[in-house]
Amino acid sequence: MQNSQQGFSIIEILIVLLLISVAGSLIIPTLFNKKQDVIKRQFTANFTTLVSEALYLAVSTKKTHQVYFNFDEKIISIKEHDPSIQDQNFHNQFVFTDQGNSFNYKNISNQLSFKNFYIEGKDELLSDAITHNSWFYIMPDGTSQSVIINIEVLDPPSQFALSVNPFYSQVQSYDSFQKL
Repeated sequence: MQNSQQGFSIIEILIVLLLISVAGSLIIPTLFNKKQDVIKRQFTANFTTLVSEALYLAVSTKKTHQVYFNFDEKIISIKEHDPSIQDQNFHNQFVFTDQGNSFNYKNISNQLSFKNFYIEGKDELLSDAITHNSWFYIMPDGTSQSVIINIEVLDPPSQFALSVNPFYSQVQSYDSFQKL
């Protein structure tokens, strides 16, 4: 006599559940990391574009330029040295370049938190006062100040770093915080 009942054995069900769990363990972390990867890639691309544009402007106009971070308004922009401004403080002798140009003005995502902002070895974010802005210079000869920026993505938490090579003003990205 043959058994005419059709169905799945417990072994077949366990194998299917095992395959589903293995596939889920591979796919689910990728879905959560997509959001933070997009935020990292977008900020890195925006920052690299601004540095490249500031480098181009500095070399072509033969003027020093600032890559200027305003942490309160969450923007990065480019400022140009204006020698006609009579101010004792050299940092105040800079004016914004054309903000209508999307290359010269970028928003910073609310999902990003700046942890360190090293310029020439000094962390601009480690001071007694609240830091509202920071900047670094790109010179007319194409060099820049040495810069390392450690950034945290808030949700889901992850970290990355960007550095600017002082000899040729190129941006390098890292998947973890960098030290001097």
